[in-house]
Amino acid sequence: MNPEELKVIKRLKRTNKPTFNPKLFKESKDRRDILAEQQQKIEDEYGKFMVKLAEPKKADTLWDYVIKEMSEVAEYFIQRRKFRIFKAKKLAAGCQIAMKNRKNTEQQRIKVIEFCEKKEYLNSQY
Repeated sequence: MNPEELKVIKRLKRTNKPTFNPKLFKESKDRRDILAEQQQKIEDEYGKFMVKLAEPKKADTLWDYVIKEMSEVAEYFIQRRKFRIFKAKKLAAGCQIAMKNRKNTEQQRIKVIEFCEKKEYLNSQY
């Protein structure tokens, strides 16, 4: 080999680009020609545009039913959790109001007792 060919080979090795292979090119061209002929035969026999048929629906398997059931159960648990949180918030608000009312009623009871005691005290003086 002459030095110019060696330089070309080194350059190709450095770039990692595949070199042109006439044998592979001819094989791929032959394959393309065969496929083109087959396509032409089909077009001649059935026409250019073939009618697309709908594929039949796939029958559900056991695992499809299991996954569907799992998703329904998960949705049910999410709804139950939201409902329980809602009820807990409502109960907490009710307890808060009840405690305020209890304090108010105790204060009112104390005031009533004080008023009655004052009344008795005033009545006892006259």
